[in-house]
Amino acid sequence: TPSLRCGECVTAYRLALVEYDTLPLSDQCAFWAGVIRSGTLPVRSLVYSGGKSIHGLIEIGAKDRTEWARAIDTLLYATCHPDATEQERADRACRNPDRLTRLAGAFRPDKGSVQSLLWLG
Repeated sequence: TPSLRCGECVTAYRLALVEYDTLPLSDQCAFWAGVIRSGTLPVRSLVYSGGKSIHGLIEIGAKDRTEWARAIDTLLYATCHPDATEQERADRACRNPDRLTRLAGAFRPDKGSVQSLLWLG
């Protein structure tokens, strides 16, 4: 069905979402703290989902879909080696440029919690 929220509607390829669904929250915090401290990736924000993950927005700045595809492959490799266990990998479903992230301050009725801004670059 027609939608304004789909890959074909994306006109700018600025940010990519990186999240870990199965990595324990304490390990996610340690990972993101190390990334920020080292400056390894251009992290723009970290939002706690109110559930099991931290959503990291990473600046990509690709000029088109082809450059985006290369950049996201590099990003997913940089955030975790492809031979890592499934638990240690970033969510590979976050490859599309129209992927939504969590909104800081929003209440999640399904979890009974508020999504929180953890860090802003």
